Amino acid sequence: MSLEELQEHWERSHLSDGKPLNQRTFHKHRLAVEEMFNISIHCDKTSGYKYYIDESSLLQKDLGRQWLLNSFNIGNLMLEGKTVANRIVLERIPGGVEYLPVVIEALKQNLELEVSYLPHHKREATKYRVKPFALKVHNQRWYLLVQFDGQSDLKVIALDRIMDVAITDIPFMLPLDFTPEDYFKDSVGIWVNEKVKPEKVVIRVYGKQCKYLRDLPLHPSQKEVSETEEYSEFQYQLSVTNELVRELTKMGGDIEVVRPQSLREKLTAYAYNIIKRNKIK
Repeated sequence: MSLEELQEHWERSHLSDGKPLNQRTFHKHRLAVEEMFNISIHCDKTSGYKYYIDESSLLQKDLGRQWLLNSFNIGNLMLEGKTVANRIVLERIPGGVEYLPVVIEALKQNLELEVSYLPHHKREATKYRVKPFALKVHNQRWYLLVQFDGQSDLKVIALDRIMDVAITDIPFMLPLDFTPEDYFKDSVGIWVNEKVKPEKVVIRVYGKQCKYLRDLPLHPSQKEVSETEEYSEFQYQLSVTNELVRELTKMGGDIEVVRPQSLREKLTAYAYNIIKRNKIK
């Protein structure tokens, strides 16, 4: 966009507050955007002084910056559309967001946390000292991957089940070979069973559900390996976990597990339990 086009958009925005966007103010905001979002905006003088985002292809691959920008953009859109706010329906997000500053500070400094945690199966919270490894968002909830004091395996705790959290002055060493992407790469969702090895999973999906799955893949490893008029088959490299079974049941009768047999049996048992509990009397 040219500066003139940007100025026109600015004047229509609630951000302008009736004031024009002069060149000096624009460059001030441009530098602030670079500092806040790590996004460089350059000017192409050969095409009539048009401004563009540098390395936009890299931005599309950076999920962290995309998430930050989308959140920022939605906030602005809500302010722009406050006259129709009563016609915009949002999902309720569970608590726990208030603990993010403390958790992120602990991640930055590799310091242990002291958390008071109340899982769903208990009535009272228990205090733990944990080493924070990574944060993950799943289904509108924040989760923290931790190593409990005195334990070697990693576990996931939900931020909305934390009653209190405090940063300690106890440092810890993050393993040099650890990355969150590698840790979660063989699982759907946030629960990882390190004892279950990943294997080839093939599901047969019928009807319109195929289109939904193409738009919103079940897992990054998804590949469409065959397509007919009636169904398509999708292949994955995944660990067969209970969370995978629950995700598959969301597709109802539009799905069939081709392989492995163990997953097919788990899905059948899960469906049978639903039938048994909801048997018409």
